[in-house]
Amino acid sequence: MSRRSSILWTLLPALVLLAACKPESKLSQLPDEDILAEVEYCDSLRSPSSLKQVICDNHRRECKRRQLCAGS
Repeated sequence: MSRRSSILWTLLPALVLLAACKPESKLSQLPDEDILAEVEYCDSLRSPSSLKQVICDNHRRECKRRQLCAGS
């Protein structure tokens, strides 16, 4: 392995981690009412697709982070 690729593989995880830790995500910019409405909608779904399940989990996590949802 060359020195250049070694440095790349060392920096790549750090760059991915920094990109994932952006303080202002799209969810954090949504108003409380929208988050609550999304969580309510997600709770009404009987069998969501895997993608929708991930989206709903993200909304629930944001709701809990804001302390809007108790046990959702």
